[in-house]
Amino acid sequence: MQEVPSEVRLKKEAKRHQSLADHTRLKILWATSKMDLCPCVLKVVAGVSDSKLSYHLRVLEEAGMVRSRRIKNWMLYTITNLGRETLGLGRD
Repeated sequence: MQEVPSEVRLKKEAKRHQSLADHTRLKILWATSKMDLCPCVLKVVAGVSDSKLSYHLRVLEEAGMVRSRRIKNWMLYTITNLGRETLGLGRD
């Protein structure tokens, strides 16, 4: 019989599953799986206000599903390998 995972691993897994428990975050994750997107586009795709988008992006970033990067005045969000694997897309 396999051992129960460590507390650290269980907390990480719980955070991952909690981040997927909202359809808006799933929509954001699927959208970023197609291409890197700025918040102005993600806001339209997700159909949420700026503050709600900010909250959902923070949850996804903290779970390691997306990451952000700044290019001049633009912020872009990219799905991570963990996010791709979670959606069943594997790695690039």
